[in-house]
Amino acid sequence: MSKWPMALFQYASNGGGVLASNCCESGAMIRTSPAEPFPDLQFVTHFQSHLYPQAVDLQFNLFHTRSRGRVTLSSADGSAPPRIDPNYLSDAADVRAAIVGLRRARQLADTPALRKFLTGREILPGSDIQSDAEIEAYCRSMGESCYHPSSTCRMGADAMSVVDPELRVRGLDGLRVVDASVMPELPNGNTCASTYMIAEKAADLILKDA
Repeated sequence: MSKWPMALFQYASNGGGVLASNCCESGAMIRTSPAEPFPDLQFVTHFQSHLYPQAVDLQFNLFHTRSRGRVTLSSADGSAPPRIDPNYLSDAADVRAAIVGLRRARQLADTPALRKFLTGREILPGSDIQSDAEIEAYCRSMGESCYHPSSTCRMGADAMSVVDPELRVRGLDGLRVVDASVMPELPNGNTCASTYMIAEKAADLILKDA
């Protein structure tokens, strides 16, 4: 972490250096298959890797995952943390998308635009990881949540939904949930704009009931 004081000095002196970066220098959204109606994979490039300071991260995220996890109570004690099981890559379609994502990342890394920045070896997963089974095993061991966990408190009209179409928590009076957790499904894209929309709608609903 010794680079940060110097980075702060550099930014204060001339507006340059690592602190002048927005972290995600570039991105792209693609379909893993022509059969997908919308892009289901997002690439983000970080020219400052958090794992290897001199490396470039080419990260990919699955947008519309089919795998479903569970958030359940761990005890009758309301202060106890919940039991969270993300259940990653439990659906075969997500496994296929992850394999495509890593292979596409390698293809992108080999383009003229990026090759000039990538002068060394592939660090992770490493060029010896080639087969679908090896890539799947790597994704299972290294994959993690990123940016947009949601849908844990989904909105709907059925008995299993947590909040109703007006964001009111079922079984409780005077309580609404207004955040990305009420999304019935993940959007095909970043969640920020959708969350703004939910908040704007919630404001109207609350004012109507006031």
